[in-house]
Amino acid sequence: YPCKISKYYDKLPNGIEDARNIIADKIIQSLSNHNIKNLDLRENINNQKLNHHDLFFKTDHHWKPETGLWATKEICKYFNKLFNYKFDYDLLSIGNYTKKTIKDSLLGSLGKKLTLGYTKPESINVFYPKFQTKLLLDTLKIQVKGSFDTIFINNEEVNNKNYNYYKDTRYNFYISNYDIDVFYTVTNELSENDLTCLFLVDSYNAVVSPFLALMCKKIIIINPRRFNGSIKTCIKKYQPNIVCIAYTARIPPKDNTSYDWKLYQFE
Repeated sequence: YPCKISKYYDKLPNGIEDARNIIADKIIQSLSNHNIKNLDLRENINNQKLNHHDLFFKTDHHWKPETGLWATKEICKYFNKLFNYKFDYDLLSIGNYTKKTIKDSLLGSLGKKLTLGYTKPESINVFYPKFQTKLLLDTLKIQVKGSFDTIFINNEEVNNKNYNYYKDTRYNFYISNYDIDVFYTVTNELSENDLTCLFLVDSYNAVVSPFLALMCKKIIIINPRRFNGSIKTCIKKYQPNIVCIAYTARIPPKDNTSYDWKLYQFE
């Protein structure tokens, strides 16, 4: 996944450098050298002439929900081309969703540091499928059956007018139901295919994983930062058609004191 700083136009002041795109280039090159298939969404953004910075929140380092929807579509296109799958990615066109805009409700991680004395909160969009959905969520602690809205969108938070800009994380509209940011599976009971996809994810996937759930029969989502189980055991148990590591580029951690350490432990 791309970071907020564009590879092609970084907009940084003279003398200020950011290493994440350099790291991303090295990762992509290493994967290619080892014949590991990879998708670099920075190139999709550039080739489609999208405004890189408009894909992200101004006050946060994460990308917007509409960007997550776009990214999911690009991922499914790539899988179709690579594996000759038949993901119906037309369902991911933005016209197939009802958009609800929560005005001036998000102050992201960067905005919190800057404070409201120097910046303003911004709006966030929530997308509801116009088509029928029927999903089964399993967190190993609970099972919940229902629509996309029931499983993924925390409507209580969406409708909450008494939010605290400094305490609340509005970006988590899509994953704050049922504490589903560690490990969960979702079975799509209306899927037209039998594909199972396992994704190792970071926080960017909060607005990608929900839409991926609409594309295949089952998704398994693991956030290695907080997951205490065995990734290898999960792969053996679920026998996925695809195992995908979906991260944004970051400086590799030196030791296990780093918050990101477990992202690179694949046992």
